Amino acid sequence: MASLIWLVGAVIAALGGWIVFQPIHLTSLLRWVQTGFGLYFASLIRIAIGVIMLVWARSCHRPAIIIIIGILAVLGGMVLILLPRSRIQKLIQWFQQRPQWIYRLWGIVAVAFGILIIWAGWPK
Repeated sequence: MASLIWLVGAVIAALGGWIVFQPIHLTSLLRWVQTGFGLYFASLIRIAIGVIMLVWARSCHRPAIIIIIGILAVLGGMVLILLPRSRIQKLIQWFQQRPQWIYRLWGIVAVAFGILIIWAGWPK
């Protein structure tokens, strides 16, 4: 099942690369997440990915890294659900007002993070 974790890393890296080359799509994605359904859907996806990482971390090349990422993913998803919606909307509006080079920088960080997950999540 470590290949599922490897696949998650590949998807994160691919989405990060997509944002680097087309940063305007991150703005539309943030608009969708700002809705009630989008916020809860994104939170549940994040929690599910974190649980998958925690469950199958032992079959990976570097389980400690995958466990840490899994814990952070679950906690991040729970924070998104528990924070007041108005506060999250303010944060998203602030982020939408940033220049596109910030989006590209986030995309580069996502590519690096995805590569880290691929490396650490490689099957034993």
